[in-house]
Amino acid sequence: GTLRLHFAAIKRAHREQRLPLPHEDPLVRRAWKGIQRLQGKQGVASPDALTRDKLIQAIEALPPTPRGVRDRALLWLGFSGAMRRSELAAVRVCDVAFRRQKGVDWVTVEATRRKTGDEVVLVGLRVDSPGGKALVAWLNLLADSGTALSMTATALDAVAKSTDGTALFRQVPRSIPGAQALSEQSMRLVVRRAAE
Repeated sequence: GTLRLHFAAIKRAHREQRLPLPHEDPLVRRAWKGIQRLQGKQGVASPDALTRDKLIQAIEALPPTPRGVRDRALLWLGFSGAMRRSELAAVRVCDVAFRRQKGVDWVTVEATRRKTGDEVVLVGLRVDSPGGKALVAWLNLLADSGTALSMTATALDAVAKSTDGTALFRQVPRSIPGAQALSEQSMRLVVRRAAE
C-alpha cells in the first residue's frame, strides 16, 4: 500500500538523479523484507475464499483413492506450511525427513519460499496429526506402488518437469501413482476440486 508507493517514488527519484538505487543495497533489501513479513497481506477475505474450516471439510470429504490420498497430503502440507502452488510443485522426495524431538515423531519438509528470494523453511507435521498422517499415507502409497522414489537433490526448477521419481507430488493415472510431477496448474486444479 502506502509504503510500497513511497518506496517506488524514492526509487524513481534516485533513478532520475542517476544515484545508486536504494533497493540494490543489501541492508535496505533486508529491512524491506522484514517490513513485508511484519505487515503481511491485510484485507478482508473474499466471499469465495477457502477458509480453514472449509479446507478441513474438503480434506475430510476426499475419497480413499490414490488421488484422494495424494490430494489430502498436498492440501495439508500446503495449508500447514502456507505454501504457494509453485512451492508445492517443487517439493522433492529428498526434502522429506522423519525426526524425533522430545519424544514426539515429526515428518518434516524443507520448502523453498521462491517468491521471497529462495528462503528455505522447515515445515513440521506431527506424525500423529491429520496432516502428518496424510503425508505418511502418501509416502507409503508411493513406496508400495513400486514407483521410483529418488533421493537425488534435483534442481528446483527441474522438479516440475521430472519423471525420475524426485517429485513428491505426482500425477495419479487410474489407481497407480505415476512418476510425472504435478505442475503448478495441476496444483490449482487439486485445490479447486477440493473447494467444490
